[in-house]
Amino acid sequence: MTGNHATFLIKHIPLLSADDQLQDPRLLLSTIEQDMLCQALSNLKHLTALTLPTVANSQLLDTIATHLKLRSLDVSCSTNVTDYGLMSLIGDQSLSKNTLQQLYLDGTSVTTNGIMLLLANLQQLELLKSPSLERALDMIVSEKRSLNLTKITVGRFWDASDILQNIQTLCPKLVHLVLPNISLDQCMTLKNLNKLSDLAHLHIGQIKFDRLVPALATFGNKLLSFTFSNFVDTVDLSQIAKSCPHLECLGLNAG
Repeated sequence: MTGNHATFLIKHIPLLSADDQLQDPRLLLSTIEQDMLCQALSNLKHLTALTLPTVANSQLLDTIATHLKLRSLDVSCSTNVTDYGLMSLIGDQSLSKNTLQQLYLDGTSVTTNGIMLLLANLQQLELLKSPSLERALDMIVSEKRSLNLTKITVGRFWDASDILQNIQTLCPKLVHLVLPNISLDQCMTLKNLNKLSDLAHLHIGQIKFDRLVPALATFGNKLLSFTFSNFVDTVDLSQIAKSCPHLECLGLNAG
């Protein structure tokens, strides 16, 4: 159970994206491998960022909470990560409770209730990736509390008008917003993004450029980066330059 052996195990953990399907049991660690990984992690006292997709579970989360002060944790595609396992991260004895800023949960078994618990207990959380985030925001908006989230990606099929209203209410510190899909009826709500004083990065898609122009006129002067994807009509670069004079990064990706 040497350090070299532990390193070997970690190097051979398969890496998958959140879009991959996890049906192959070979993506799971054996009990011995799991114990060795947990022991190795418990000795990495200065670790602040950890990426372990597909293989994380409750035992691993308990080890993290007990021994590490993480700022970033990625357990994407780990189907054995559940609401129950998250309890160790938000418990009073968790070393990561007051340090965790980024948490990636795409492809896990965490439900909306689990996301709500994280938002209520991880006060330093700035980025939370989960398909359940939008629904969680929808459920807690009535509490009228402020979250520290600075980056949000809205699900492709979510009602953008509702989520934008919730974001404005709950996430006043938002810096980076990704809206991959927005309908014509929801365009008018984009103007309200002007209320987000720290918004600097916007990725938006599937909307006609002329419908976007009024919104850019209201908050474009704040943007440092702007990505426009899956558009089907022409884009007026002079209008972008006029509305977004401080842009440092521009991305145009036609559908």
